[in-house]
Amino acid sequence: MNRVRCTDDVIYMDNLIIRPEARGLGIGRHVWNAVVEASRPGNIVLDGVQAMVPWYRKQGFTHSGMDVTTYSFRVTGSINKPVQCGVSVIDLCDSHWPGVLTLDRTVYPTLDRERILRAFMVGNDVRTVVADDGREVVGIGSVHKKTEGLYGLRNVIATNEQVAEAIVRELLVGLPQESKVLFRVPVGKKPMELLGGAEQGSLNTRLHSDKTIEICTDNLWMALCNIV
Repeated sequence: MNRVRCTDDVIYMDNLIIRPEARGLGIGRHVWNAVVEASRPGNIVLDGVQAMVPWYRKQGFTHSGMDVTTYSFRVTGSINKPVQCGVSVIDLCDSHWPGVLTLDRTVYPTLDRERILRAFMVGNDVRTVVADDGREVVGIGSVHKKTEGLYGLRNVIATNEQVAEAIVRELLVGLPQESKVLFRVPVGKKPMELLGGAEQGSLNTRLHSDKTIEICTDNLWMALCNIV
């Protein structure tokens, strides 16, 4: 099991995996307890599949957050169709960060996510782009390579759907044809038109141990996995 410290007082728990031959021996419970204990004090956050939500609630994760639906999509030639939205979509550089953080606060108004965003959105096998309307940053998104032929779209934030589509198109056009792409959409929104034919997967509920973190999904088109 791993955990990610998103801010000084927010910790995200992820990937509790026990080998089949080791299950039923109490190993998972020991790992769980150790990670929870090491994360105190702090607001611990996780994303639970529906079947596990009652169990998580019994463990003290009683505060509900954002629900997201996982989708998968195959890259095809149709992704090359231009998206007209009147903005420039370019690779992230250092000068964009003030605008990126201002935009991020429209989604997470109570959290300073600079440290964790810089860690997750820059590096090997990650490409991050921003949309700029000539005055300010109006969108951001990233794609990361999981394994050969498998990618993840994450943290697509934009002031409207057309800007979000322009960002996603730019991120996908460089991927090999027929690559599989995973992404998460807040419940209440549908995958953008650009990703028509995306296959719906599991529903996940975000749970918090101490308090629900305020989030506004108006500008959030794809959620960031593995961190708050």
